[in-house]
Amino acid sequence: MTRSVAYVLAVALAFNAAGCASSGGNAAIPAPASGGAAGNDLGNVRFTLIVPNAPPAGSAKRRAFVSSSANGALVTTYAHSDTTHATPLASSATNISSTSSACTTITGGRTCTIAITAPAGDDDFVFGLYDAAPVNGVIPSTAHELGVAGVTQTIKAGTTNTVSAGISAIIAGFSGSTTNVSEVADGRTHNVALVISPTDFGNNPITAGSANAPYANPITATVSESGGSGFTLLSLNGGTPAASVTLTKATDTVQAVYDGGGTSGYSATVNLTAPMVNGQGGATTESLALAPVLFVTNPTVFYSPSPAQLNTYPEGQHVLMISEPTAPVTTTYTATPTSCTNILSVGTVVGKGTSATLLVVGGTTTSTSGCSLAISDGTLTFNVSVTNTLRSGPSMSPTITEYPTTANLPYGIVTGADGNLWFTEAGTPAISSIKPDGTGYTSHSISGQGFIEPVGDALGPDGNVWFGDNCTSLVGKITTSGTIATDDNPPFFAGTITLAAGLDGNSWFTEFNTNLVGNINPTTSAYSQVTIPQTTFPNTPEVQGVGLGSDGNIWYADFCNNLIGSISGGTATSFTGGAQVTTEQPVFVTAGSDGATWFVEGFPVTDTIGRMTTSGTLTEYDLTSLVPGAPNVNFITAGPDGALWFSDAGNNKIGRITTSGAVTEYTVPTGGASPVGITVGPDGNIWFTEATTGSIGVLQL
Repeated sequence: MTRSVAYVLAVALAFNAAGCASSGGNAAIPAPASGGAAGNDLGNVRFTLIVPNAPPAGSAKRRAFVSSSANGALVTTYAHSDTTHATPLASSATNISSTSSACTTITGGRTCTIAITAPAGDDDFVFGLYDAAPVNGVIPSTAHELGVAGVTQTIKAGTTNTVSAGISAIIAGFSGSTTNVSEVADGRTHNVALVISPTDFGNNPITAGSANAPYANPITATVSESGGSGFTLLSLNGGTPAASVTLTKATDTVQAVYDGGGTSGYSATVNLTAPMVNGQGGATTESLALAPVLFVTNPTVFYSPSPAQLNTYPEGQHVLMISEPTAPVTTTYTATPTSCTNILSVGTVVGKGTSATLLVVGGTTTSTSGCSLAISDGTLTFNVSVTNTLRSGPSMSPTITEYPTTANLPYGIVTGADGNLWFTEAGTPAISSIKPDGTGYTSHSISGQGFIEPVGDALGPDGNVWFGDNCTSLVGKITTSGTIATDDNPPFFAGTITLAAGLDGNSWFTEFNTNLVGNINPTTSAYSQVTIPQTTFPNTPEVQGVGLGSDGNIWYADFCNNLIGSISGGTATSFTGGAQVTTEQPVFVTAGSDGATWFVEGFPVTDTIGRMTTSGTLTEYDLTSLVPGAPNVNFITAGPDGALWFSDAGNNKIGRITTSGAVTEYTVPTGGASPVGITVGPDGNIWFTEATTGSIGVLQL
């Protein structure tokens, strides 16, 4: 998407020699041609100046003449041979105010006549316009100079000579305040037209009255970048972009050319400066701040910068974070899919201002084109095309890499909105992160917040990592910068093991040892609970697994009644009869690419993987008959290849099960590593924690 939008940066005023044709005048006097003043022969020189009235307040009229604040004019004559203008030959200070006898009122202003006697021959005339009338023939020292001009002309003796010169405005300030601009970081060029708006000492806007309306003190526009470089340049009058350009006249135009690049934290600022003239005037301001709008997602929905594209896979669930650093705090966002039936669904946008998030879920229909997602901040709309396809599975012997850390019992793992892997440390306690290249291990202690044993974590709908504690009633969240917050509602449940982001914009979690599933609104911190029904079964429900299902509902595992159920509209439904788990005690759940909910079951040895359709049809796969050794499964997650991936601590392997039930396992290189948590990383590979070694591992797809 290429846009060209004009943004007012600061104000404008352009001078022209009033009532005369401009000679392309420049404040600098040309080099001498020959001779100088021709003896004592004199000629009369006359200048006519039109001073406009000030326009009404709020008028958009562009002045084509002299500043309406002009009250005095000073003309000084030098011999053209006097290249340094060391010896003035004549000088005339004229009152050109509205009450001056040298001026005649006309429609829209006044015409003023300035006269001076100059030697015959080639003379240099230097003009200055001031905001104060002369006193006793002298411009007061407190007067501000509004414009200057210089011209060389041959004067004839014994006659009246008419001299024309173009007035160059003196910039004394920029009237606008800093302007913030947002453009989408989509890898495409965006042109932002800057309206440069300087003012004189009378706060009159300097605008272009003709093609030759030069500035006495040209404006230099320079772009500076933070958080990256080479993404934003400036183009003068449509020319080759550069880091700095100089505007010499009011008709010059400049554009900020942003190439759609940069990552989170990038911004560019255009600085405007104008030097002093004759010891006064000049201006410095930071006129425009440009920051990209970024769409940061968890790993397998990735935002491709060129073209603007979201890539997901069937039933893939991901939090999409919108970052617009220059947005006002009142900014609200909408996300509207088009032609995306069964390809992509979106939840409610959570948050406003500089950041917001929404949950996106890949549909059951594979698609490579046709679906698009329009994200709007109320002013700009960013259209992102969407694909929904599967990645290929691993090779027969995929590469598994282990990254050692000093983590103490790493457990749950998830990809954060910053593209790093975030995991709990149940033995410290801490919430930690590591970069996808295996470097940058950072641990954030949470013992001071009352946590004892954090286990499960999930990327919340607000872009933060949410986590639960196995031994306390605390649910917490951590920002990508490491700031930790807690929510101790309710204070009576024993702990939480798993969490999930819901399409309703809430963070959902289990309440261990109760028949309740809780949720928290990340924006308002409002807490609510859903009661799991006991139905006809003898045991009080106890939920140990919760996740977002392919149907957009929250699905749960009732540990004590061997049931899988779902929550829709605040009401829980547990599937009974043939849908009751025939082994025992289901725990973790995830949505598969086949539209079913998958889970692990069996306690204390979880050696069975189950599949539950939305209509309640149950299928179970006994791993003891499908793989050698003594399987003991911990977490399970959906992979971008359409299969389900699980950690098998009993066999020290990472397992893969297809939606048809075919199982393959891959050995972790370090013996006795005890893989536990498992997730899809920002690179689309399978990442896991090693509880025994403290390492973080990755299996390449």
